[in-house]
Amino acid sequence: MARDGKKKRFSRAAFSAVCLVSAGLLAISYLSMVVDPSKLWIMTLFGIMFLPFLFLNIVLFLWSLFRGSKMAAVLLIVMIPSVFLSVRFVRFRGGSEEPSEDDIRMITYNVCAFYFDPDEERDVYDMEGRVSLAERTAEYIMGKDADIICLQEFFLPRGIDVMTWLSAHFPGYQISYFMNPGHLGLSGNVTLSRFPIAGKGRVKFEDTANMAIYADLDIHGTRLRLYNCHYQSYSISLPRILKSFGTSDNAVEDAGVKMKRAIPLRVAQVEQVLEDIESCPVRSMLAGDFNDTPLSYTYHRLIDGRKDAFVKAGKGLGSTYSGFYPLLRIDYIMYPDEELSALSCGIDRVQYSDHYPVLATFRLADDD
Repeated sequence: MARDGKKKRFSRAAFSAVCLVSAGLLAISYLSMVVDPSKLWIMTLFGIMFLPFLFLNIVLFLWSLFRGSKMAAVLLIVMIPSVFLSVRFVRFRGGSEEPSEDDIRMITYNVCAFYFDPDEERDVYDMEGRVSLAERTAEYIMGKDADIICLQEFFLPRGIDVMTWLSAHFPGYQISYFMNPGHLGLSGNVTLSRFPIAGKGRVKFEDTANMAIYADLDIHGTRLRLYNCHYQSYSISLPRILKSFGTSDNAVEDAGVKMKRAIPLRVAQVEQVLEDIESCPVRSMLAGDFNDTPLSYTYHRLIDGRKDAFVKAGKGLGSTYSGFYPLLRIDYIMYPDEELSALSCGIDRVQYSDHYPVLATFRLADDD
């Protein structure tokens, strides 16, 4: 009997310890929004793991109720902020208004330089195959009938004129782009608009191919600056990391080194864009591949003064990166609600890239 009592006490203590650790991990993930990861880079990982931590806490909470454990109260208290934060990842209600023909349709899409094959490793396309995928992607995008299109990691091989190609495949759009030269071709960001572009420019990031370009749009008399952003990525391969376990491959170590380098760069790039916004005489929209989750320091910085189209009018899972589906939501459209209201926002799970396009519909505030 004494031995049984000791086993029960040990079991309760072990369960309580597991619950406290789980609750602590979830609580730390909340802090990833306010702790600058350029000073403590590992906080980014806690933000990425928010959904798994939340799921673990839910499981332990239900188990605590079943066991009649007092840890249920601790887990419940720690999970309360998740009720408000989870809408950044999944929405059960869409927009409340039906879009009309006069509303503004927008799409942002990281097209992965047109060398993504969902059934193979990357780098499988030759130049002819990549141009073919670019044409099919352009046909898909044109079928969405968007008024504003933001593309990141757009690529064309050498010998193809960018303006000529874009004009032929996106007729009726004004064009703004910036390309970095590479040994295979040109790559960069492209903004296409059916509305007049009154001005355009670039926020230059040092020592990287990533970039942010902007276009000043005249939308039915309302002037907005649209930033088309591609912030620093981690440049890590999940398949290689998984294959490296049990081998001498140092993929895990390499991934850690790349993350430590990428995270401070991304924070600095975000600060550059925010500095440019401060000097902008009109209100700004932000779209593109931010390479950070909604529970990140950079998201918290960028959303200040703006609204997240998915949070306001999305429905379903917000994940935009197929490689870690359904965990990673890293592509966004953020807008000023003084000028615009979001009517709908969705993620189209098509397989032209390792990202999914984000599609949103807006209405000018004066038209409500």
